[in-house]
Amino acid sequence: MKIYGKEITDECQYCGDVLQCELFLQGHGIKQERSNITEMFACQMDHNNKRDGSTSNMTGKKKKELPEDVKAIYTAVWKIHKGNPYPKSDEDWEQINRECKVLLKMYDCPFAHSLIQTMIAEIERRVKKES
Repeated sequence: MKIYGKEITDECQYCGDVLQCELFLQGHGIKQERSNITEMFACQMDHNNKRDGSTSNMTGKKKKELPEDVKAIYTAVWKIHKGNPYPKSDEDWEQINRECKVLLKMYDCPFAHSLIQTMIAEIERRVKKES
């Protein structure tokens, strides 16, 4: 699905309310800077569970919010990624490395390590594709 020139291939493409959804517009950065990405991702997971017939979040209970430390880690990694999505020089890579080390000092946990590794792999894939 293509909206305002952006190709949407995630869970949002299956939602009938996608054009009225503020989380969709903010999370995908439609005509604005991306924001509320963690909330959009949580909404997508809930939507996927409902679409697949899972009962994990259909019990009538209030949807659980992501823990604050998970939100903070995700947001920090996103800022690093957004700050230099196409590193071209060794200095660019060193800057990413420095920012990741600071983040790991603040949040030394497997989730932070995995998310950083995923971000770096995605940046490497993008840089190789551009070359």
